[in-house]
Amino acid sequence: MRTQNWPIKLSGYQEPRPFITGDVYSFKDSFGGILESYWLSSNATAIKINASVPFHLGWNSTEKVFFFEARYTDSPYKPLPGKPPFPELSYRVCVGSDVTSIHKYMVRRYFNKPSRIPSESAFKFPIWSTWALYKTHINQEKLLNFTESIKKYNFNYSHIEIDDMYTKYYGDFDFDPVKFPNATAMFKKLKEDGFKVTLWIHPFINYNSPNFGVAIEKGLFVKEPTGQLPAMVQWWNGIGAILDFTNPSTKEWFQNNLRQLRTKYGISSFKFDAGETSYLPKQFSTFQPLADPNMYSRRYTEMADQFYDLAELRVGYQSQNISCFFRIIDRDSDWGYELGLKSLIPTVLTISMLGYPFILPDMIGGNAYSNFTKDMKELYI
Repeated sequence: MRTQNWPIKLSGYQEPRPFITGDVYSFKDSFGGILESYWLSSNATAIKINASVPFHLGWNSTEKVFFFEARYTDSPYKPLPGKPPFPELSYRVCVGSDVTSIHKYMVRRYFNKPSRIPSESAFKFPIWSTWALYKTHINQEKLLNFTESIKKYNFNYSHIEIDDMYTKYYGDFDFDPVKFPNATAMFKKLKEDGFKVTLWIHPFINYNSPNFGVAIEKGLFVKEPTGQLPAMVQWWNGIGAILDFTNPSTKEWFQNNLRQLRTKYGISSFKFDAGETSYLPKQFSTFQPLADPNMYSRRYTEMADQFYDLAELRVGYQSQNISCFFRIIDRDSDWGYELGLKSLIPTVLTISMLGYPFILPDMIGGNAYSNFTKDMKELYI
C-alpha cells in the first residue's frame, strides 16, 4: 500500500473496494502494483481467497476486522461470457503449528518459483538512471556527459537506464532524431566504455504516435465494451490507448519491436513501467475475456519475462515464476512510512512474503522534484 508498515497497520474505516493492482504513487487510495489475495497472521493462520472470486477488501481498524466481499455490480470484475452474474465468496483458512511452517506450506501450495536468476551484475553494482538528474530533458549530449562522469569518478555500474522521453512521441520505438542526432555512434561509444544500456518502456501508445494507427489497424488495443473501438485512457504522460496483452498478436508485435531495438543499438533490456489494472478504462473488453482484471498485470509480466536478464517490472499478480526484478513503486525524498525511507524494508518484506525473491528499489534517495534541501542530502547519505 502507499503507507507500508510491518506488520500491516490499517487505519480508519474502509468500505470493501476492488482488490486490483494500482499505482499508489499517483493514486493515494489504491492497492499497490504487486498484489496477492493472501494473508498471514503471527498466530499461524493463513487465508487465501480463491482465484474465481470477484474480490473486494475493506476494513474497520477500530474493531480490527477485515471485510471480504464478492461482487460484480459496480466493479471491474465481470462474469465470463455465458456465466450467470452470481458471485461466490470462497476462500481457505489454513492453521499451522507456527508462522514459519504455515507460510512455507502456503508458498508451496499457491506460488510458483522463478525458473531463472537475473543478471548477477545488477545485484552487485549500481543501476544508473537518467531520470534522477535529467527527468524528461534527456538528450545525447547529456547522456554521454553523464557516463563520462561515472567513469571519471570511478563509480561501479551494472548498467545505465535511459528513462522517459528519449522518443519523439509516447508509443514510438526509436530515438527522437532531434535529441539523439546520432544514436548509433552514441551506442558504439557506450559499448566501448563498457556500459550496458536498458530503456524505459510502457504499455501505452498516445494518439499522436504513428504507432497509434498501426495498432488500431492490427487490433492490438484494449477496446471499449462493444469490442469495436480502442478504449482511450489517460495516464501520467497524456492520452492514448493501452496495449492488450491477452492478445498473442499484441505480445508478438510488442516483443518484436523491442527485439529490433535490441538488435539495432545493442540494448540489453528494458524497464517495464505501469501494467497496473487500474490504468484499464472503467468499462473495457479484451481479446481473451478477463473474469479477474488483475490477469492483465499477469499477462504484462509474461510478455516481459523474455527480457528477464536486466528487466524490471513494477507489477506482479500470480507472477512469482517470472524471473525479472520486481521494482517497488517510486519513493519520495522523505523520511516517513508514506512512500518514504521507513517504508523501504516493510515493502520489501511484504513483496518477499508474496513470493518474489528479486526485488529492486526505485531511485536511491527518492524522487526529488524540488530543490535539493539539506534534509534531502542527509536522507540520500
